[in-house]
Amino acid sequence: MTIGGSFSFQLMISSKLILIIYAFGAVGVTVSSLVLMSGRFLWEGIIGIIVGNLVWKLVCETAIIYFRISDPSGQLAMIHQELKRSVK
Repeated sequence: MTIGGSFSFQLMISSKLILIIYAFGAVGVTVSSLVLMSGRFLWEGIIGIIVGNLVWKLVCETAIIYFRISDPSGQLAMIHQELKRSVK
């Protein structure tokens, strides 16, 4: 990991950043659901914990997939290289 790699966009930090955002979001969903449960909305809070965290995880995983598709060292790049070799 070099500074030159960061400025040439060879090093991608978006996946790591999304993991941090996911952690804060999961804590936020859980805390808000617990606050909801402390009132008169017990079942809504329980559903919020389960469904809210599941939906939040799916959203973050989708974002990570979008970034991994364009990853130059990922599976898609290897498939592309194999196809280029087989055509020649």
